[in-house]
Amino acid sequence: MPSADVWITLLTARHRNPQTRWTANDIYDADALSVAVPYSDIVATDRQAAHLLNSAGLPNRTGTTVVATLDSLLTALAKRARAAGRLAI
Repeated sequence: MPSADVWITLLTARHRNPQTRWTANDIYDADALSVAVPYSDIVATDRQAAHLLNSAGLPNRTGTTVVATLDSLLTALAKRARAAGRLAI
């Protein structure tokens, strides 16, 4: 279950750090990313979530590119376009 993998990965990573202060947005992020990451080609999110997901190797397991900046997003889009044989951005 790919969505559960993302959700558990994010929550487990946050629980590992005892200094983490939870906010309602953390739960919203986990819920939204648990749907977006396994079923999208590219996901742009905040730096913390991108770091947690990439460190856990989740994008490799789901075949998704997870980025945290607009520059990284443009690079990922151009790479996907080149791979598909389309013009680069």
